[in-house]
Amino acid sequence: MEPHVVRLPERRFCVRRHLGPAALVDHTRRAMYQHMISHELVGGPSALRLLGPDERTEPEHTYDVLIGATCNFDGDDVVRVEVLPEGDYAVLDYEGPEDGVDAAVERLRAWVDASDRDAAGAPIQVHIMDAIDGVLEQQLQVPLAPA
Repeated sequence: MEPHVVRLPERRFCVRRHLGPAALVDHTRRAMYQHMISHELVGGPSALRLLGPDERTEPEHTYDVLIGATCNFDGDDVVRVEVLPEGDYAVLDYEGPEDGVDAAVERLRAWVDASDRDAAGAPIQVHIMDAIDGVLEQQLQVPLAPA
């Protein structure tokens, strides 16, 4: 599928910073899910925000792990809460091998750069479905500045 612009509603996420390679993100995600499930806080899908050199404060690999949160929670010592605002997002639906995600993110970034819109934040990978027979499903999103 081709990149396109979609208006997304406001979304509430629990967020935790992950320092290190993407291959180890699931350790952070699992710990978050365990914490959130034990407190009945899970309210949506998980996602990964890919922090680049302009968005990160730590060197090396930096990501934010996001898990949809219920509305009655303001964060604690394990996770903080962040609201992604309603707005336009450049979107690319990705279905393929896990090792193809980086190229798909770069394709979406290049599409945004070539468009008449400016990115307003780091790319987000929203988890749709675990890999089955090596095929992963994600929606890649880049928030856009108002037109």
